[in-house]
Amino acid sequence: MRRRSLAAADAAIRRARKEVDWLGVLAAQAAQAVLKTYFQAWKNCWDGRADAPDFKGRFRSVTSVDIPRAGT
Repeated sequence: MRRRSLAAADAAIRRARKEVDWLGVLAAQAAQAVLKTYFQAWKNCWDGRADAPDFKGRFRSVTSVDIPRAGT
């Protein structure tokens, strides 16, 4: 099994932000935060601390992303 690196995923997101309009609107810091949370969820799964991450439908949970503010 080949594991993906955080650096490679970050580079892919940077490229996708230029190509996908709606992704480009999301703040870069927010996209990085989502990526880190996703990677941590898989790490917890691989280490036996949690089940595999699962898709949560929009009707079961509130969709939100923390957007950091510079200088505060």
